[in-house]
Amino acid sequence: MYVIVGGAGEVGYYVARALREEGHTVTVVDPRTDRVERLQDLDVTAIQGNLAARGVLEEARVGEAQLFLALTGDDEVNMLAASIAKSRGVARTVARIHSSDYLNVPDSDEYKSIGIDAAVCPELVAAIRIKRILNQPSLVAADVFAQGKVFVAEGRVAEAAFVVGKRLDEVEPPPGFHLFAIYRGEEVLLPRPHLRMQAGDRMLMALTSLDVLKDVEAYIGKARQVRPRGEIRRVMIAGATRIGVQLARLLEQSKRDVVLVEKDPVKAREAGEHLQRTLVVTGDVTDRKVLIQENVDTFDAFVGCTKVEEYNVLGALIARELGVNLTAAMINQPELKPILENLGIDLVVAPRLTTVGAVLKQVHGGAEEVALQNTGGERLMVLTVRDGAKAVGQKVRALDLPDTSMLAAIVRGEQVVLPRGEDAVEAGDTVIAFSLHESAEALEALFA
Repeated sequence: MYVIVGGAGEVGYYVARALREEGHTVTVVDPRTDRVERLQDLDVTAIQGNLAARGVLEEARVGEAQLFLALTGDDEVNMLAASIAKSRGVARTVARIHSSDYLNVPDSDEYKSIGIDAAVCPELVAAIRIKRILNQPSLVAADVFAQGKVFVAEGRVAEAAFVVGKRLDEVEPPPGFHLFAIYRGEEVLLPRPHLRMQAGDRMLMALTSLDVLKDVEAYIGKARQVRPRGEIRRVMIAGATRIGVQLARLLEQSKRDVVLVEKDPVKAREAGEHLQRTLVVTGDVTDRKVLIQENVDTFDAFVGCTKVEEYNVLGALIARELGVNLTAAMINQPELKPILENLGIDLVVAPRLTTVGAVLKQVHGGAEEVALQNTGGERLMVLTVRDGAKAVGQKVRALDLPDTSMLAAIVRGEQVVLPRGEDAVEAGDTVIAFSLHESAEALEALFA
């Protein structure tokens, strides 16, 4: 498939990389010289120019594209460019939209009449993810799938854990637990019978219930867990960024007490105009005195949402020191996640990966995806098994799964199946699958 990606910022760059790894032909358009030069790292065609300009679109061969992704930082440019692309015969167009004046849901087809097949608000997608994790305070970096039936969590193998040095086929996994991926340094491993576990391995697992955690700890030594706490009712947010404001809006709608701290007085005033119940305070969250003055110790959670990841990390560490139970920080470099968690930050979120997942969801026909908070080269896909799909009626051991993918869970009505070799796939099942970029299309084709 020939794809045009508009915008070579963090999101555009990583979307283009993911599409190339899947084998697509990609052209990227961006007006900035430095971003165009950076694209030399990828096997893509790079064009410098305005995405909505007629000549630039002609140079990009817009009439030959099957997919057009407008992902620049300018809403109007994205909407106009996608509309023009549609008029030139592009089969599917996607526009990234930031402003709530245009879009107040994560994704929508409301602009289809003007040639935009899907509009995506990445900030709202990221804010919803953070809120969802805050709603499950007993797990860190956990996500909830299939209407709360499946939990996906991460645990690190302790030095003296039961599994250290053992092959996977030598240990009996706890009931309600399914291991589907292992991170060893920068390497991603899929669980195989003869694989020996090592101390420090990070395990991605599907759980049927939060109660399974106590058994998981006996298995790996200590699940990545935060200290016991009650319900999250009071939240302090640092930074009146788009994500910070969207998160505040979501939390205030769910009756949380929210305080948003912003260093820039102008941004603080603008945020206050867009929020109803949130108290907006002008101040610097990296200043210990400011947090003490705002009684940060009375809050259940602190979330760093500024554009500078160092401020988010430092603010979270200070908040932790002053008594906040759950601390979270947004970062730009997913590879820092394990380091920051070792420092005591409970939740580390890379919004860029969440946004990439939201865009790729549109690329792959609307199959829900979560780009994992690690290297960005892997994701969880939530797929509905269609009637007549290749996988229907086949046992898991007989499925022609791509080498770089693995099933995490199968949901059948109210039943959760943690897939073993003899389990069969049925039409109508919801399949949660782990995949690297290069295997995403083949994996989707198996169940479609």
